[in-house]
Amino acid sequence: MKGQFKNVFKQSFIYGIGNMANKVIGFILLPLYTSHLTIDDYGMLGLLEATAMILVAVLSLRIPTAMIRWCSDTDDEEEQKSILFTSFFSLLLIVLILNLCLQPFAEQFAHLFFQEREYTIFFQLLFASIGFEILSKIPLEFLRFKEKPVPYISINLTKLVIVLGLNIYLIAFLQWGIKGILVSQLIGHGFVLLLTSKYLLNNFTYSFNKTAAWGMAVYGFPLVFSTLSAMLLTLSDRYILPYFHEYGDLGIYNLGYKIASVTNVFLITSFQLGFLPIAFKRFKEPEFEPFLSKVLTYFSFLIVVFTIILAFFSKEIIVTFSRNIDYHYAYNFVPIIGFLFIFKAIQYVFTLGLHFTKKTKFNINITITGLIINVILNILLIPKYNIYGAIVASIISGLVTLLYSYRLSMRFFPVKYELHKIFQLVVICIICTFILYVINPLPLISRLIIKIAIIGLLLLGFIALGFFEKHELDFGKRMLRKLRQRF
Repeated sequence: MKGQFKNVFKQSFIYGIGNMANKVIGFILLPLYTSHLTIDDYGMLGLLEATAMILVAVLSLRIPTAMIRWCSDTDDEEEQKSILFTSFFSLLLIVLILNLCLQPFAEQFAHLFFQEREYTIFFQLLFASIGFEILSKIPLEFLRFKEKPVPYISINLTKLVIVLGLNIYLIAFLQWGIKGILVSQLIGHGFVLLLTSKYLLNNFTYSFNKTAAWGMAVYGFPLVFSTLSAMLLTLSDRYILPYFHEYGDLGIYNLGYKIASVTNVFLITSFQLGFLPIAFKRFKEPEFEPFLSKVLTYFSFLIVVFTIILAFFSKEIIVTFSRNIDYHYAYNFVPIIGFLFIFKAIQYVFTLGLHFTKKTKFNINITITGLIINVILNILLIPKYNIYGAIVASIISGLVTLLYSYRLSMRFFPVKYELHKIFQLVVICIICTFILYVINPLPLISRLIIKIAIIGLLLLGFIALGFFEKHELDFGKRMLRKLRQRF
């Protein structure tokens, strides 16, 4: 089992680097954005980003995930190449239909979202960028399936450099604002497709696999609704908040959410990228269930500790990176938003059982239930409580979907998870959040010293509470000794 844990960590770390290349741009460019974009502009950008995420998630029909699932069922390389071609060709048709149907109505979208037709160019660029992003998912996912981390990382790092350079030039020098960000994203996704084109052509078998296409459609179609519901569950407040308040409020909320989502970028998504192919290949093995239980415990521990550390220093991060003082208030929301990603991480492991048993249709029940609760609470809470109302609505609906996911997972793929340890972690995170709001008003040096001391005591407290078993501590000690010997 230790070897399996090492493999999970290795794959998560490797693909996490590649994933960070896609996500880290927004963090690196925060000083640039906050210097050249008003909080209203940043709110508008957040709404465009939410729209892009929804369209990409829904219109891709989860074909990239289905492709990995179907390729895992065969060792025949020719059949795998046929599945690759079928997947790419299917998404190409979707992308063409997308742009043919939506581009003519870009002006209407601009008026609907921002009440100004001058922003038509935003949606023209957005729809084109979405098309390239959807297509680029196929070769990147196939590289993951073939466990080829070097080209995967190289391609994503190349994209990072291109998008960073274009953002700096178009925003700082040409003063293009939001348009410059969208142009950079469009060119970045286009370069990924260009760089992977040779790999695609070399791995195509030019035959449309009707059987695989139908199977992937049956597998992915229910996920379209669950994905849409999941996206709206996460992003519906982006649309409701500016309806009742100002785009500036959305800008503040968007910044706080972006800082809190570092947990999602560095850990959750990296884990998903690295673990999913391993899980699909090994879930039928007899020792997989206890292995999955331990994976959730370790994964939850990392998520909670990382979330606490991020929340403790969110004020310093935002004040340092946001040159415009209008953005500074966003640090108040980071600790609470962090709970959303803790729930997301735990729920992801629970829902794997539905994928293993091909019961993905039940994802619809989970997400629609959460979505209904979320939208109702947003409408009730946002008018009175503004950003805090949006966060509370998300936390409550996130907790409901987490518990529902666990119930369904236990029904189809029962695993004896260490739930008492997961509960301990969440309680500790709640206590730390209350402590943080007491510390933050203190002067800089005082609060930094207290925060560092608390984090150190927290890590020792996990050992004192018996969170780790003796053999786990012994394993950790051996790893530390090896690191000391090397360095």
